[in-house]
Amino acid sequence: MEDRKHTDAEPTTLRFAEIYQSPEWMTLDPISRAQLMLVAEGLKPGTMIHGNFTSFERIVKQMNLEMSLNTDPYVLEPAFTVATAKAMSEWLRQEIMMGEKPSRAECHRSNGELLGYPKCCTEEYIRPMKNIAERKQYSPKKLISNFEFELEQMLSRGESYPEELDFCPPPFTPCSATCPEARQVLRRWKHILEIADPIAAQELREFNWRRDARAFVHKTELEKKYEERHAEYLRHRFRSHIENIASCE
Repeated sequence: MEDRKHTDAEPTTLRFAEIYQSPEWMTLDPISRAQLMLVAEGLKPGTMIHGNFTSFERIVKQMNLEMSLNTDPYVLEPAFTVATAKAMSEWLRQEIMMGEKPSRAECHRSNGELLGYPKCCTEEYIRPMKNIAERKQYSPKKLISNFEFELEQMLSRGESYPEELDFCPPPFTPCSATCPEARQVLRRWKHILEIADPIAAQELREFNWRRDARAFVHKTELEKKYEERHAEYLRHRFRSHIENIASCE
């Protein structure tokens, strides 16, 4: 499978639209679905996500992607690296070249390339350089990321933040809340996710809302979502209780 060229042109058709409508697809964790979809649609070289040995493996094979197990095969929720054949081959080559004791920087650069992160963001993650003095003054007990620092500064001034920042996958921390490379990537990811799997897109959005100061901005939406999920849980418990009573009669 060839990667789509990383330009501002948005894909107009989905490669695996039928899979995204299937019951098996919906059995996967929504945030894992979001990350897997970005690889399948050629917007990311690879991803590292949780899956299973049934529906997850079948879907990955249907998408013509390569898969490598990252955890013990006997754990309940195994983790996998999933990538295009080209990206997987390059990632494994780099793993071999790094040897048995690679440096932290080497590992992060290799993984950042596989995951499709801008180089500037990977380098800031490896060796924080931006706004160091200001960040230490703002959070003396724990050095927060420059992304979180700038985002909190925006919100404290009553400014809005770019909505594509709500589509960072769990491992991704942009080097800046205004990084043009990160924002360009995230806009592409946002576009395809909202078209192909709106539920997964919303779950990823809410995940980001809960990560930092955005939780205060979106407090009302998060509370409403919690109430909806709690109500659905109670309905499920009630239905199960009625079914158990019926089966005993």
